Amino acid sequence: MEYKRPRLAMVFGSLGGYQAFHEATRDLYGEIVKEGALYFVEHAKPYPMEKNTLEKSGMDLTKDEVREGRELTKGFHFYSGIRDLMEKPPGIAIRRDENTGALYFHDFKTHMEHHEMFRHQMIKAWEAGYRKDMLLSFMSGWGFDGHDLFPQAQKIGSSIIIQEPKTAIEKNTPNSAIQEAEMKGISYEIFPPQGIGKKILEFLSLGGR
Repeated sequence: MEYKRPRLAMVFGSLGGYQAFHEATRDLYGEIVKEGALYFVEHAKPYPMEKNTLEKSGMDLTKDEVREGRELTKGFHFYSGIRDLMEKPPGIAIRRDENTGALYFHDFKTHMEHHEMFRHQMIKAWEAGYRKDMLLSFMSGWGFDGHDLFPQAQKIGSSIIIQEPKTAIEKNTPNSAIQEAEMKGISYEIFPPQGIGKKILEFLSLGGR
């Protein structure tokens, strides 16, 4: 069976990210994962309470955590971050198999710093072939890596959405994303969490048309 690359919504978060992601997907999770690939990249590992909250929506953070060799398909994919800033994040990200064209998660053995997690995921997804069929969503958090890649995202057609700062527990990530986009003339949209969920569903649904 020929591999068909799913449309991809890559969601980034850190402090407050789990809560925002839950609010965005709790009523739409089932529909979203039927339409395309939902990839949640969190800067910090989940605490038990956060994990339980998300699993109420139907996702399984243990089963769906990305690992070497896992194929990127429609559904939910989860990248668990770090607990300690001294820890080196794993270099797992999307890679294209040159023989089959299939996309899967590969451990690049990259010695990343914690502030390079988001941009690493973005770059590898683009190297694997994603362009207009990729959505980038920046949610509640204190980090700001990846924002320097906004010009590249706009050039190749990847969409950018940002959580409305006043709805974020930690406003640094959305505020920094907005500031970077405004400074460089990058197109973006702002939504509260529920609006982000609807936008993701709308974006992924385009793959079936």
